[in-house]
Amino acid sequence: MVKASKAKAATAGTKSTALAGSFQRKPKNARAKRALKERESKVIEGDRAALFMRGTHTSEAITELLKDLHDLKKPNSTYFARRNDKRPFEDETSVEFLCQKNEASFFGFASHSKKRP
Repeated sequence: MVKASKAKAATAGTKSTALAGSFQRKPKNARAKRALKERESKVIEGDRAALFMRGTHTSEAITELLKDLHDLKKPNSTYFARRNDKRPFEDETSVEFLCQKNEASFFGFASHSKKRP
């Protein structure tokens, strides 16, 4: 009886810490340590950046809307003027890569098509 209760208490403690998300990656060098420190949560977060891009087929009205949104968020936004052959609702990995590369947490994608996703 006593052994079973000790075993349950020992495993219960490990499960709660695993579920709480207390796992932290250990940096192997100074560069990795700086990168992890930069990515961790802060008391006062910076402004969130946005990424705006056009799809393969866009109407003039939608393009103007994207430009206006970019102008509103101007210092913290990036606008890709070229047409992108990306389909974020089919494969989101390319858009996630672009957002991570440009350090953008929001993205706007404009596309005009008769076909619905």
